Amino acid sequence: MAKRKTSDDPKLPPIPSTLPILPLRNTLAYPSMVLPLAVGIPRSMKLIEDALQGDRLIGLVGMGDGSIEEPGPDQVWQFGTVARIHRVVRAQEDTMQVIVQGMERFEIVEWLEPKPYLRANIKVRPDVVEEDLELDALVRSLRELAREVVALSPHLPDEVGRFLAQVEDPRHLVYVITANARVGKEEGQEILEADKVKDKIRILIRHLTREREILTLEQKIQSEAHEEMDKAQREYFLRQQLRAIRKELGDEEESGEFVEEYKQRILASGMPHEARKEVLRELKRLDGMPPQAAEYSLIKTYLDWMVEIPWKKKSEDRLDVENARQILDEDHYDLAEVKSRILEYLAVRKLITERDPAATETAGKKPPKKKPEPLEKKVKATLVEDVIGIFHELPDEGVSDSDIEAELSEFVEPEDEPDFYDPDHLSDEDVLGEPEVAVGPRRATAGTILCFVGPPGVGKTSLGQSIARALGREFTRMSLGGMRDEAEIRGHRRTYIGALPGRIIQGIKRAGTRNPVF
Repeated sequence: MAKRKTSDDPKLPPIPSTLPILPLRNTLAYPSMVLPLAVGIPRSMKLIEDALQGDRLIGLVGMGDGSIEEPGPDQVWQFGTVARIHRVVRAQEDTMQVIVQGMERFEIVEWLEPKPYLRANIKVRPDVVEEDLELDALVRSLRELAREVVALSPHLPDEVGRFLAQVEDPRHLVYVITANARVGKEEGQEILEADKVKDKIRILIRHLTREREILTLEQKIQSEAHEEMDKAQREYFLRQQLRAIRKELGDEEESGEFVEEYKQRILASGMPHEARKEVLRELKRLDGMPPQAAEYSLIKTYLDWMVEIPWKKKSEDRLDVENARQILDEDHYDLAEVKSRILEYLAVRKLITERDPAATETAGKKPPKKKPEPLEKKVKATLVEDVIGIFHELPDEGVSDSDIEAELSEFVEPEDEPDFYDPDHLSDEDVLGEPEVAVGPRRATAGTILCFVGPPGVGKTSLGQSIARALGREFTRMSLGGMRDEAEIRGHRRTYIGALPGRIIQGIKRAGTRNPVF
């Protein structure tokens, strides 16, 4: 393994042991690299002027805090680069542009008098190059990594990659990459202070690996941002073209006001979240659709129906049995049996509401199983001795079961006359002739239907109107006579020409409330 120090190069001028020190605020100088400097501090300008009168050699050192204008010996780093001044140009009276070239590393040994500028005794610290297979492998890895970083970096031209391929000296290669890559001052100073070129390469490879990952992620983010922006721009241009075409055809509308009006009506309608989501989706389609399109009128009709349905308007039930009886008597003569059945229905609804206002909300749940009612509850508990006495008084012969039942009837609770005001004793056929949904110990009347049977003109519809007036609800009439198509009730698909909602939805819209009496 061959070792050599770069200071042995005979082409380098002799470096004195004492140098004026010029602190660098925001950059670093490296050996063999040309660096432009802008000097404006009077102390630094005096240093440059004195160096031009001598051997033109100065020491360039970095500093951690670049905000200090005139740093002292304790505020600069101990390692720096000996540089030779090549050219000085005075841009203004208080500023000069200086072109310097780095020569060799040095270490400050002792600080001298800081007036009129910093001066120090230095020791030249040439880089140690160990020429072996490990160095060759490190140099090859560094070249490949640098090539990838150059390809990913938008601020580095392709010429940098070609120039790096031509650099043979490992030391010079390290400093060229360090000076052109985005290496921070601390990492650059770490590379400068390392004695061996191998160590410098390892530090630089570590930095370039991280830089490559950052550039790759940055490129991915920019690519995604460009795609989103291109998509948004494309959509914008297409919409502008569509508006221009509509204007030329004379079909231009105030689309913004049109859409905003529908949005306000949709939000004010009180429809559920699922319906509102679908309606807004259709509104977005309508906004980007020309009026001549086949679906335009269909979507507009659909939106009109959706916002006109009374989603949140509901009539409050007026469950007053006496008032209902009075209304039925005013509207209809006789029909005592029918009126009684209607009043029973209203009485059950009133009782359920008073006992459990939430009964209708829980309708549909499976009722708990009821235990068989003990026989003792059917017999008056205080009359057990009297019942036993009856059996003693009966003759031994000629007594039938009906005779025993007749004797016991006054002691047993009657079952043939159920109490319509007690839901516990209602059978499935007792209320409106239809089975009900049980809710705990009581039953809700959700979904029950009063069915009036009779020829035309006997008052079936007028009874429904009276029920609606008694309940305080709106009434809507839906005639199904001669109807053969179920789509007339539930509505046709929107793909049909002139499709409309079914009779039920039409009746709800016509009534203006969500709970009319049909």
